[in-house]
Amino acid sequence: MEHNKKHTLPLILSMVLTILLITIGLSFAYFSANITGTENTTTIQASGGVMNIHYDGGENINTPNIFPSNDPFATKHFTLTGKSTTNDNMNYHIILVIEENTFTENALTYKLISTNTDNNGTVAPSTEQIGIVHGPHELFLGDGMFVSPSNNDLHSYTLKLYFPDTEKDQNDDMNKTFKAYVNIREGHYIYPGYNPEKGVNHPVLFTGMTPIKWDSEFNEIETTEDDSDWYDYDQKRWANAKSADGSYWVWIPRYAYKIESCYHMSGEVCEALTGKQAGEIDVKFLKGTSKISSDNFIVETSGYIAHDKDTSMHHFLHPAFKFNIDELGFWVAKFEPTAHEGLDSGITEESCSGDNVSTKSPLIIPNVTSWRCINVSNAYKVSLAMKDNLVYGWQPNEIDSHLMTNYEWGAGWRKYKHSKHISK
Repeated sequence: MEHNKKHTLPLILSMVLTILLITIGLSFAYFSANITGTENTTTIQASGGVMNIHYDGGENINTPNIFPSNDPFATKHFTLTGKSTTNDNMNYHIILVIEENTFTENALTYKLISTNTDNNGTVAPSTEQIGIVHGPHELFLGDGMFVSPSNNDLHSYTLKLYFPDTEKDQNDDMNKTFKAYVNIREGHYIYPGYNPEKGVNHPVLFTGMTPIKWDSEFNEIETTEDDSDWYDYDQKRWANAKSADGSYWVWIPRYAYKIESCYHMSGEVCEALTGKQAGEIDVKFLKGTSKISSDNFIVETSGYIAHDKDTSMHHFLHPAFKFNIDELGFWVAKFEPTAHEGLDSGITEESCSGDNVSTKSPLIIPNVTSWRCINVSNAYKVSLAMKDNLVYGWQPNEIDSHLMTNYEWGAGWRKYKHSKHISK
């Protein structure tokens, strides 16, 4: 009896599995595939659209033994032909690639003449004579665009190069060399450091600096440099930051300006004429380190002559930004400095010996006694020493710290006080 029980369970499992297999096999027998309406001709078809810009640079130019003259020493004609069967516009930018330029700074100038021959899209803007800086570099000449569809529409350009006669000794430019070629590139030109959404150069944060802003209740908030609400110069919100020691700084982006009223007038004369003690100044923020403003206007960088070619007639690059040709902007102290180590003299000048030293370090914070008892020599030394002072958190090779020049003071003061677009 016991022997028979041992074989009962395997037999039952065997029968169950068999029934399942039979059931599954039978279930499939009731279905068959029936496909109707098949395709036997092409129903999907596509072809590539045409997008092409053809550059014709004309003849090569070789002009040895140039001499100072008001006539161009080289004139290069080139054209761009746009052909497109798509709906996407074709953008391009023009670069003068200067391989070698041993002439002195701005000894050579260029002028671009642009013609929208077939009235399609936009051409790079024409310019007056603009100086060419020394050394090899890329010179941006402008952006252009063909509107699609386009059928061999033409943009024509003439680039003129000059060695202007200054009516002064120009012997330093004898035996010098200039080599360059025109390069056309796809898309809009990208200006390093420029924020196209904000229309100004983005602040350059050094090690240890933290972006800050204030809410509607004037509470200070730490933020990040990617915060779209950190600054908006059109809305008069300046980019502020704090260094590691708690000092406050304000970013002054690269700009050009034009004095629109009261040029070279005293406050009394200006007030008599306009009812205001100071004239109005129009500010144009620049793209990167270029001469192109955020509204694609080409500003002046040299050739200033009072009452002939001056800031009442043209937008000129502010001289504060000529300290460094690659300068996108600079940070200025937001408040009058005090000292980390404290001040001995307070606000009187009875005893300045404890503060008229170069051994203390500036602290830029509000609502404290200003560091007043210090001469220019020691202030200069103190400012230079900030670069290597670890209390600020930055790296010495990142920055150039110095006593504010009249130009830099003017740049901040002019933007704060007089701009039509920018105020405190």
